[in-house]
Amino acid sequence: MKAYREHHFIKDSFYTTIFTVIGKAVGYLIPFFIAAWFGVNENIDVFFYSYGVMFFLTMIFSNSVENIIVPIVSDHKHNYSNEKLEYLIGRLMILILGGLAFVLIITFLLSKKIFSVITNFSSYQINILNIYFLEFIPFTFFLCSSSFLNGILNAYKKFWVPALSPAVRAVVCIIIIYILKNDCGVHSIIIGYNIGELSRLLLLILYIVHRKLFKFRFDFKFDKEIIDVFIRVSFLMISTLIVGMNPLVDNSFASWLPVGSISLLEYTNKLVAIPYNFITFGFLTVFLSHLSDDLYKYGFERFKKNFYNYLRPILAGVSTITLVLIFLSKYIVNLCFGIGGRIPMEALRSIDILYIISMIGFIPYIIIQVFVRGFLALKATRYLLYVSIIKFILNILLDAYLVRKFGINGIMLASTILNYILLIVVYVFFKNLSSVNKLKSSL
Repeated sequence: MKAYREHHFIKDSFYTTIFTVIGKAVGYLIPFFIAAWFGVNENIDVFFYSYGVMFFLTMIFSNSVENIIVPIVSDHKHNYSNEKLEYLIGRLMILILGGLAFVLIITFLLSKKIFSVITNFSSYQINILNIYFLEFIPFTFFLCSSSFLNGILNAYKKFWVPALSPAVRAVVCIIIIYILKNDCGVHSIIIGYNIGELSRLLLLILYIVHRKLFKFRFDFKFDKEIIDVFIRVSFLMISTLIVGMNPLVDNSFASWLPVGSISLLEYTNKLVAIPYNFITFGFLTVFLSHLSDDLYKYGFERFKKNFYNYLRPILAGVSTITLVLIFLSKYIVNLCFGIGGRIPMEALRSIDILYIISMIGFIPYIIIQVFVRGFLALKATRYLLYVSIIKFILNILLDAYLVRKFGINGIMLASTILNYILLIVVYVFFKNLSSVNKLKSSL
C-alpha cells in the first residue's frame, strides 16, 4: 500500500510539473513581450503598479479559496454526499465573489487619496491608475472564478487541466496585445489579460461539465457549516491580504526612486516567479492534495511522518535549482530582457543584481511554502495569519532602513533577509502545532 501511494504521488508530481512547465512557460512570455514592445517608462511603471494592486486584491480571495478548497473537498468526498459538497462550494462562491466586489468598490473610491500619499506619482499618473483599475475589473472576477475550479479539479486529482490552462490565457493575451498595441498602447495589455483569463475560465467550465465531475448548485442558505468554512477561509484571506501588501509596499518605496525603478523590480520579480510557480503550482499542488488524503485516511502520525519524508528531497532539489540559476543569472536576464533593445544595458545589469539577491533567498522561501501546505492540510490557517503579520511589519522596517543605504537593491535585500527569518518562525509554529495535534490524538 505504501509503495502504491508513493508511486501515485511521484507520478502525479511528475506529470503535473511537466504540464505546469508548459502552461506557465507560455505565461511567462507575457512580461518579456511587454519589455520588448513597451520598455521601461513611467506609463509601464503605472501599469505594473495597477496590475499589482488588482492582482493583489484578487489573490486575497482566489489564492485562499484555491488552497483551502482542496482539504474541504477531500473531507467531504470521504464523509458527505456530492450534492452537499456542491451546495457548499456554491455558497462559498457567492460569499467570495460578493466580498471581492465590495473590496473593489472601496478600493476605487479611496484610490486617489491612498495612492497620492503612499506613492510619488503625479496627479496625471494617479488618474491613469484609476482608469487601469476600471479596465482590470473583469479580469479579477474571471481569475477568482478560475481559482475555484482549479481547487475542485486538484482535489479530484485532475491536475493536468489547471496546470495547462494558463497557457491558453497567455497565448490569447499575447495575440491580443500584438494586434492592439499600436492602436491602444498600454491598454492593449489589460484587454489581453481580460480576454485571456475569460478563455481560461471557459476551458475549465467545459472540462468539468464534459467529465461530469461536479455540478454547480447555488442557494443562499448560509448554515453553520458554511460559516465555519468561511471562518477558516477568512483567516487565510486576511493572511493573503497582509502578505500581498508586501509587493505594494516594495513598489511604493520604489516609486520614490528614479523613474523606471518599479519596472525593474517587477521584471525581476516576474523572472524569479518562474521557478517559484513551477514548484508551487506543480509539485506542491500534488503535495497538498496527497497530504490532505493522508490526514483523513491514516491520521495525524502518518501525516507528520510523510511530511518530513517529503521535505528532505525537496530541500535537495531546490538547493540544486537555486545554484544553477544564480550561476546562469546574467545569461537568463540577457535572454529574457535583452531582446528588442528597449531596455538599456545599465538597466539589464540592475535586473541581474536584483535577480541574484532574490535567488539567495529562494531556498527558505520554497521551504516556507512546503510548511504552508502542511498548515493548510491541517486547516490551521490562523498560524498563517500570525506569520503574515510578522512578515508585513518586518518588511516595512527592513525596506525603510535598507532602501536608504542601497536604493532599489535594498528592497530586494530586505525580502531575502525576511525569508530566512520567516523560515525559523514557520518551523517553530509547525512544531508547536504538531505537539498540539499529537496531544489531541492521544486523548
